[in-house]
Amino acid sequence: TPVAVLTTSVVVDDIRKYGQVDPRQRAPKFIEVDTLDFDSPARPATPVALPKTAYLQYTSGSTRLPAGVVVSHKNVLINIPELLTDYYETFPDGAPDDTTVVSWLPFYHDMGLIVGLFIPLLLGCPGVCMSPIAFMQKPSRWMQQLGSHPSAFTAAPNFAFELAVKRTTDEDMAGKDLSSVAVMINGAERVHGTTVRRFNERFAAFGLPDSAMRPS
Repeated sequence: TPVAVLTTSVVVDDIRKYGQVDPRQRAPKFIEVDTLDFDSPARPATPVALPKTAYLQYTSGSTRLPAGVVVSHKNVLINIPELLTDYYETFPDGAPDDTTVVSWLPFYHDMGLIVGLFIPLLLGCPGVCMSPIAFMQKPSRWMQQLGSHPSAFTAAPNFAFELAVKRTTDEDMAGKDLSSVAVMINGAERVHGTTVRRFNERFAAFGLPDSAMRPS
């Protein structure tokens, strides 16, 4: 049973229905994040102890029962900068000042949590977050956002790049420029060379550099 559930005032009554627990267990606290006063002096920020747990990361469970791994705040603060050194030669001095992280991945997926949330926080750069449903309905939305923000940094599984190729028209990309896209991590599942080639060929006309794609 979770200790707390983050939601909004618009849907909190509906969400509470799913929070009913065994009477022997403690019910979670429902927090309406849109009603919080983050600037209130009554609740100053409290430094977190680095060895404490930041989140639990579970294996996929595709071959056995999912196994949870405890990831501490210290792990996050060490591992993510190490990851960024693979993509930015100037790191840790920083990424380009105009860097924007673009992500449609859900935060309950490790890639979505790290790329969509943690990297913008650690870089101090803007982050554009799109819902996974919005992407699946129209994959071209992802490409449009990449073409609308400078020095874009993004990540997705291989299937997303395949969908972008098949379901993005020239009209969708009218006026969009992909020449400044910096990093596109392709990972979290098997990477197909044919997908990488098709993707680079499809979006070369919009300025996408071959060097942006980073299979991992």
